[in-house]
Amino acid sequence: MDPPRVFDENAPPESSVVPVASRRQPWWARFFATLADAFGSPPLWKRLPPIPPPRSPEATRVSAGAVGHDEHGEYMLFALLRAPSVYQRAAVHVAYRALDARRRGDDAYAEFIVQFTLSRMRPDRDGRISMQRLQDSLCHLGHAGGIAPVLRRLEDQGIVELVLKDSDDPMAAILRLDITHVVLRVRA
Repeated sequence: MDPPRVFDENAPPESSVVPVASRRQPWWARFFATLADAFGSPPLWKRLPPIPPPRSPEATRVSAGAVGHDEHGEYMLFALLRAPSVYQRAAVHVAYRALDARRRGDDAYAEFIVQFTLSRMRPDRDGRISMQRLQDSLCHLGHAGGIAPVLRRLEDQGIVELVLKDSDDPMAAILRLDITHVVLRVRA
């Protein structure tokens, strides 16, 4: 963790924040710390989003136990600290892939989310994942608005195979409206 910081009026603009502990260090320790900062990575606090504001009491009473989007990110950061190193390394790779997908647009990002989620779900004995389980995992996307069109695009790309409910309606088969299960063909 970085030491507490205070504002120094005499420092140049790019380094107007100086650690309190550094004032008590000998000159050579400050020199090597400055050198390490110049060639090393910036402190962690510079790369993190600001701490979310506290929730209002009214919001807490209405939605007890619910977690806001900004709080969810904070929980994720703390969960990463407690995770085994194999999951910490995996989180770095997933984050880079998610950012790359997000740069390519909303459709690419939704496809990445669905494909990644499918790749982390255990299939049943037939090698299929039920649409209900997928919807429960991706409840923020919604069925008609998010998951179904993404699954259709992934099927067109050969990444998944969709299992449809038997229906006499030819339009249901064409539009693939009654998806019951998904079979993952290609991993994310």
